[in-house]
Amino acid sequence: MSLCLAAAIVPLAACSTGDGREMQVPADPQLPTIGTPAPRPDDDDGDGWTLTTPWSGTGAIDERFTCDGLSVSPPMVWNEGPEMTRAYGVSMTNSAGEILWVMADLDVSIRNLIEGATPEGATVGVNSFGAIGYQAPCPDIAQSDTFTVVVHAQEFPTELTSPADGAELLRALEDSAIDQEISTFTYQRK
Repeated sequence: MSLCLAAAIVPLAACSTGDGREMQVPADPQLPTIGTPAPRPDDDDGDGWTLTTPWSGTGAIDERFTCDGLSVSPPMVWNEGPEMTRAYGVSMTNSAGEILWVMADLDVSIRNLIEGATPEGATVGVNSFGAIGYQAPCPDIAQSDTFTVVVHAQEFPTELTSPADGAELLRALEDSAIDQEISTFTYQRK
């Protein structure tokens, strides 16, 4: 056995709990920088679980995430959900209740969404407009609308597969959710 290999084994042996269990390597506490503009914290509801988005409070969303911009999904970051969380899901609806975006079963280690990307392994729904994945906000010209984004902490997976019917996936997501963080934004087309 080489000296380098032996040196690598010794520190690993020191990580034993003594009761047959192996210790896990701690997760990297640093989340990557995601998207532009930089996300800002939304209101904390006091439970320690927060959602961070590129809009503040109930403010306007940046045009880049709308049909007048790049039509890409916005970046988001959230901290760890409640203790029994086994997966996460995300949904976005407008004031008429139309589903613009719904995905579920994100691995529990995922706590951020990169702008314009869908995490590997997510169950993705068909939105109310017939497309798979994100539908950019697009109210009528000179009209404003309010949109609601929810990050759901799932206690169990939905057991649906992509592409899932959006309404069915949202119901399954809500049934499996033990908690949620909500953010709203507005968009008015010029």
